[in-house]
Amino acid sequence: MGISHSEFMEMQRRTETARGVNQIVVAPEQAATREVGKGGLQQQILDYCDKQWPKWPVRCPRSDKPTTDKVGVNDMVIYAPNGRVLNIECKAKGNKPTQEQLQWAAQLKMTGHTVYFVWSFQEFLVIAATSA
Repeated sequence: MGISHSEFMEMQRRTETARGVNQIVVAPEQAATREVGKGGLQQQILDYCDKQWPKWPVRCPRSDKPTTDKVGVNDMVIYAPNGRVLNIECKAKGNKPTQEQLQWAAQLKMTGHTVYFVWSFQEFLVIAATSA
């Protein structure tokens, strides 16, 4: 599984603009065919966080039952080193953010937080490596 240099540069450009405060980052659609389930994007991200030292705690509600969260709340909240908090919304190929998800992201933006919409594990890796 790899990406071309031009794809990498485009992801890096997007994350560079995401470093500022009050950003909503919506990446273009990429390779993920599903966001949940065995081998899905959410599982790949959870596995990555579990392998970090120290392990990155993740808040990720169950996807097999209806949510009790507010409609539109992002899929994952990842507590990375140095006080970084990554709000991640995983999207399957062909899916776009819902109006409720965009509204939630806008609310977080007003308080100085970023919601990252990702369609591929590679996009998540760039965000995890470069977000401050």
